[in-house]
Amino acid sequence: MNLGILRLTGKIELQSPLLIGSGESETSDIDIMRDSEGKPFIPASSFIGVIKSHINDNFEVDNIKNKLNNIWGYTNKQEAMASSILCSDLYLLGDEKPTEIRDGIAIDPKTGIVLDKHKFDYEIVPKGAEFQLKIDAPYRENKEIIENLFATIISELTNSHDIRFGAKSNNGLGKVKLKNQKLIDYNFADYKNFIAYLNNEDAPWKELAEGFKKNHNKFSASLELKIKNSFIQRAYPTESTQPDSVNIKSGGEYVMTGSGAKGAIRNRALRIVNTLLKSNTEEPQFIKNLFGFVTKQTHEKLDHNKKSSVGRVRIEETKIATYIEALQNRIAMDRFTGGTMKAALFDSLALFYDSIKDQTGEMPSLRLDFSIKDCSEAEAGLMLLIIKDIWTGDLAIGGEKSIGRGVFEGLKLSLDYAGESCEIKSSETAKFAEYQKYVDSLLKELGVSNEK
Repeated sequence: MNLGILRLTGKIELQSPLLIGSGESETSDIDIMRDSEGKPFIPASSFIGVIKSHINDNFEVDNIKNKLNNIWGYTNKQEAMASSILCSDLYLLGDEKPTEIRDGIAIDPKTGIVLDKHKFDYEIVPKGAEFQLKIDAPYRENKEIIENLFATIISELTNSHDIRFGAKSNNGLGKVKLKNQKLIDYNFADYKNFIAYLNNEDAPWKELAEGFKKNHNKFSASLELKIKNSFIQRAYPTESTQPDSVNIKSGGEYVMTGSGAKGAIRNRALRIVNTLLKSNTEEPQFIKNLFGFVTKQTHEKLDHNKKSSVGRVRIEETKIATYIEALQNRIAMDRFTGGTMKAALFDSLALFYDSIKDQTGEMPSLRLDFSIKDCSEAEAGLMLLIIKDIWTGDLAIGGEKSIGRGVFEGLKLSLDYAGESCEIKSSETAKFAEYQKYVDSLLKELGVSNEK
């Protein structure tokens, strides 16, 4: 008799903040989900839904699609089948109820300034929080495919940074890691295993099977940068004794958020494409396909097939290291009189590169990681142009760019695309020319002549 249950247990640790909205707005504009004790939790439906979508989109499973659908469950006009995956809600471990509030804004791509009435805030669970995981999957004749499925889930949750949970995942949120995992095989052919399952006790661990084969068509870049002057991605103070603006923190550490970096990168991408097209289009289709879009439509003209599209560019949230804090007092000037404006004194706590800590002059202040799913050669070419702009200090990121903040110096770049990997160091900028073929693909895609 081949009858039993495979059980996966472990801890899900947040490698970056998590946002799973509850639909409520009591604490912020977007509140996180909480259990009856007021502690954040991850609904099982959300967790399994993300895993199902991730595996279907990123692995070669077409030949076993029907078998997987029988495991995931499905509903159509003719019939329905319940899922055989039994996952518990993921509850927060520990007695604390860690949450943080972040501010969000919308930037006008033409002017580079904040859009009026587009400020909002949202609640997150900070990096480092841990949740309890428990997934059961009963098996009969389909044991082998369930073993393959669990092996894939374990591999993706422990070794991959591709799978994300919650909102704003393309802005670096929702990155997790599976820890202390156990895969137990309650094979009911063994009476002891059956009793162990009824008593919720351990049984023999299951050796990992081979997981599904993964598709590889992703552009990945890791850019080590040094702050050239100063940097600040503003957060508003929560206490009256704090400066008027400070840098965002997560888990007690200064960070550059993925949303801040992504906004700057998207605006530069738009400028490059519009320059090549010699147009002033708000957003060409090439940019929409890459970064995603939401169509603003009236109810009378609503096209449900073209309402929105999810972007494929993912920018990671990154910790800032090798810095010193410096409080700067600033004033606002009247551009007509040249005098100071009344009641316009403010201060900001910016981060500067600490050359004393870095005796070699080559220690990165931060590492900017980003990737593009299903990346074409033309899109890779656009990203390489943007990377070079960041590398050379031509593209600033963060706030207060008008006074020179947010400019970086490239130290090392690691690239991975189309089966090729390489590294470029600060003294090897000429290596960028080796990737001209991708820029040529961008020009061809946009219908631009490449005459020299």
